[in-house]
Amino acid sequence: MLQINWQDVANILTLCVPYLIALGVILLIGILVMIACGKMDRPARYLVRRESLLAVLLALVTVVNLICFGPMNSLLTLSAGEGQITEESLHESEALVEEIADEGIVLLKNEGQCLPLTDYFIGNGFMNFDQMIRNGNDAALVAYPMASNFVADTQSATSLLAMRKACKNMMYTIVNSRACSDEAIHPGLHKWQKAAIVIDLLLAAGLIALQALVIREYRYKKRKAGV
Repeated sequence: MLQINWQDVANILTLCVPYLIALGVILLIGILVMIACGKMDRPARYLVRRESLLAVLLALVTVVNLICFGPMNSLLTLSAGEGQITEESLHESEALVEEIADEGIVLLKNEGQCLPLTDYFIGNGFMNFDQMIRNGNDAALVAYPMASNFVADTQSATSLLAMRKACKNMMYTIVNSRACSDEAIHPGLHKWQKAAIVIDLLLAAGLIALQALVIREYRYKKRKAGV
């Protein structure tokens, strides 16, 4: 099973914030509607409050699905133990890593005890992105935008050559990696995704049943009140 990088987890949780804000806004609107209908007659008040509650539940299910199938898709797949690599892909990856290592080893000397380089970029503030790609740290081209992983010098020939080489190396690695294998391009539905779809269908049936009960109860209360 592939391992989870907790820095990636933190970035994924950050991507979930807009979804949670939207859910909070919908919840607030639902509460305000339930409060505002206090002066309506009893049957109408019952209908509005129950419909508001169902709307909030529907919004909750929708937001959870958007998060699970969106920013948390890869994380859930790894957590479920489905991040598997075949033996063939593993051997091909090992051969590619050895080839890249033979052709692209960069020896560094830490002068002045201020070496800003690493094989990965986590945006802690002390890393200099321009220096990193100039010294062969192609992996600094992380897959998600951060405040400090942008090249400052976009004009000099040295910087342009470094960016071109870094992009070429990363694209070469990706094209020759498992990411472009058939098992990665056409993975099908994972087990957790199938389970989520089944749960969604059950929840949809439950919401429809609750909607029918609300309408039935509303009509009963309306007849009883003689409205």
